[in-house]
Amino acid sequence: MLNKAEIEKKNKNRIRFFIIATICIVVVIAAIIALVVGDAYSKSFVASVGSEKITVPEFRFFLKQQKVLMLSIAGSSDTDTFWNTQISGERAIDIAKGKALDNAKEFKIQLSKAKEAGVFLAKTDKDLVKTNHDAILKNNNNSATAANQYCLVTYGITYGEYSQILSEVVIYNKFRQAELNKITVTDAETKAKFDADPRSYDKVSVRSILYLTTDATTGAALSDDKIKLAETSANDMLARVKAGEDMQALALQYSQDPTVKDNSGLFTFDKYEAVTQAYDTNFSAWALKASVGDASVVKTSQGYQVVKLEKRDAPGYDNVKSKISDDIKSENLTNQITAWVKDPKYTTKYNNAIYNSIN
Repeated sequence: MLNKAEIEKKNKNRIRFFIIATICIVVVIAAIIALVVGDAYSKSFVASVGSEKITVPEFRFFLKQQKVLMLSIAGSSDTDTFWNTQISGERAIDIAKGKALDNAKEFKIQLSKAKEAGVFLAKTDKDLVKTNHDAILKNNNNSATAANQYCLVTYGITYGEYSQILSEVVIYNKFRQAELNKITVTDAETKAKFDADPRSYDKVSVRSILYLTTDATTGAALSDDKIKLAETSANDMLARVKAGEDMQALALQYSQDPTVKDNSGLFTFDKYEAVTQAYDTNFSAWALKASVGDASVVKTSQGYQVVKLEKRDAPGYDNVKSKISDDIKSENLTNQITAWVKDPKYTTKYNNAIYNSIN
């Protein structure tokens, strides 16, 4: 069952990764720049954070991310009913809005700090935006209407609104990188972190047999009867795996994962690749903690996965030292951001009429 603790656990890394990945997507497949400035409603604000204001488009942008995250955790695509369900005594939509506002607040505080530090869009940044503007129009048959619809569906905001947010995201990432570059991490710190849990840096190979609980084409949740059948089938398959049957052969015959023809159900990754390759967090968490030979059924956003850990490879400290250093820098920056959020200077004041009107 979905709960607030699970949402909180998965929220921060997912949102931060989404913002950074947005820039990567911009570079690879072209993101969005405005054709026109948003309307008067776009200039309204949802809340103020110190002297900064969280605009309606900014809030919608973060709310869309939060909704995608929560639906993924819940394994649900039934948006007609999900947002009115109760989670730990609160409506799902109210939790999503609260988390979205928290993330928007952190974002605006860092933009404020970036302004104070003199971080701005360089010519290369503006050129990137211009290049992507041309590309996305081409990808949408040179139709501003089609581009606008794409942005509404994907980001919860209009084509025109996204240009301003895209510029802010570029500044946000430039500021964060500058702050990370200021942080010094010693060899002793990285070694101590590695020694505290060396196993967590292993590369693992896990075999999976997937029984879908969502439609493979539309992503819509299957009927309750079909979901129950998927769970029963997964547990029956787990018994066969534990009895010693060839799991590779079983995966090729029974797995409903479309990638099984290419990988025979085998996935190999470390803790960092689990994030960059966007594996389901329940799936990757189980694999990274399991011992070789362990088998289980894991509920993921796709369905019920019968999993067995086949291999663990220890990379050695020297091969992960730089990544651990980056981890420590990120943790230090996160602690700094937490302190900024608690600063009375950045007290949040709601514009209730606007906040309450957005769902």
